[in-house]
Amino acid sequence: MLAKYDHVLVEFYAPWCGHCKTLAPEYSQAAAILKKSDPAIPLVKVDATVEKDLGTKYGVQGFPTLKLFVKGQDSEYKGGRVKQEIVDWVVKKTGPSSKNLANAEALKDAKTENRVMVVYFGTADDSRLATFMSVSQTVEGVTFAHTHDEALVAEHGHKVMLFKQFDEGQNELEGAVTSESLTKFVEDNRYELVMIFEGEEPIQRIFQQENSALILFSDKTGEHEVEFRALAAANKGRIVYSVSRTNDGLGQRLAEYVGVKSEEAPCVRLVQPAGGDLSKFVYSGDLTQVALEAFLTKFENGGLDRSFKSSEVPATNDEPVKVVVGKNFADLVTNSNKDVLLEFYAPWCGHCKTLAPKYAEAATKLLHLSDKLTLAMIDATENEIEGVSVQGFPTLKFFKAGNPTPIEYDGERETEGIVAWLKKNVSFEWTDAAATETDL
Repeated sequence: MLAKYDHVLVEFYAPWCGHCKTLAPEYSQAAAILKKSDPAIPLVKVDATVEKDLGTKYGVQGFPTLKLFVKGQDSEYKGGRVKQEIVDWVVKKTGPSSKNLANAEALKDAKTENRVMVVYFGTADDSRLATFMSVSQTVEGVTFAHTHDEALVAEHGHKVMLFKQFDEGQNELEGAVTSESLTKFVEDNRYELVMIFEGEEPIQRIFQQENSALILFSDKTGEHEVEFRALAAANKGRIVYSVSRTNDGLGQRLAEYVGVKSEEAPCVRLVQPAGGDLSKFVYSGDLTQVALEAFLTKFENGGLDRSFKSSEVPATNDEPVKVVVGKNFADLVTNSNKDVLLEFYAPWCGHCKTLAPKYAEAATKLLHLSDKLTLAMIDATENEIEGVSVQGFPTLKFFKAGNPTPIEYDGERETEGIVAWLKKNVSFEWTDAAATETDL
């Protein structure tokens, strides 16, 4: 394959990989499009769990990994994960970044084939064309095309237009064509006004680009969605708008991440990603355009209180390892006047299950210090603590009495290792348990 074609895009995948499964239909559709290009550019897949030597040879460390091979030489793929982004990235790396449209029929076909396309109408010697070509090389995920056909230029005028298969269908760039104005024009108009939360595009726009978003969680279309779309139409550009289905795939995962229960739908949440952290704000009023506009204005003015997920406080909490939730965190940890070792865990985590009996044994051994020291655990999938970031499970953090800033536990994850680490790090004078007749 690599010897036959000058350009080949290769995906190294694993059958069990969720991200690979999400990519699969987008990759397949991109392959169908690029197969028709001249010359054809093949997209292939390699099961790296079977072809382990190939994975090692090309430095595959995670899945999916995509690499572009040019005359047998591999390079890192840096495009997006949706069909058009894949196509555009490959086309720009293997040929002209803007396609020449010879006539009206070519324009019609291109508009049908591309969900979003930016087109320059004008003469070849126009200085604006150079700017257009320059921007076309840097913007990913959008098809660029140009035409010098006299009939098309006469019909559309000397201008830049964006054609799209949704919302108002097309937009025209007003004013001068500069790199800044053209880039902003594309970014302002390339997405649906209200994005359905499915596929990679909303993930990229909201979470990867870190854009604040107002999200309507709903299991079905209704009057609330009509109001929400009216809000978006009247307030374009203020924030990203999205609709997420709580009972379907990616939307269900988003609901879990944000802390929305299916029985709460329809409901609205505002999310603000920043630096790996996600601020969430709960809307509790009527789902009307006027009320939602007031909520958005309050957010813009800094008048909203951030929301944190929390389970309910347990009815009893008398085991050696105490159960912490968001609602009792201050009482049991920062305001307890005790040193606290807190394990952040996930119910599905195998390493957490392995640690559990050892952690409980350490807590039992240290019950004689219970007036000064607490060993506790918190389900980090259901509870969030302001100012505390957890990147993996299990994570253990140690809070010294009177100090809200924890230190990372870096000791052994065995019973005696936990006890030994605490003995070195507690803020009080350590005493061992009194010996009993059984110990003697």
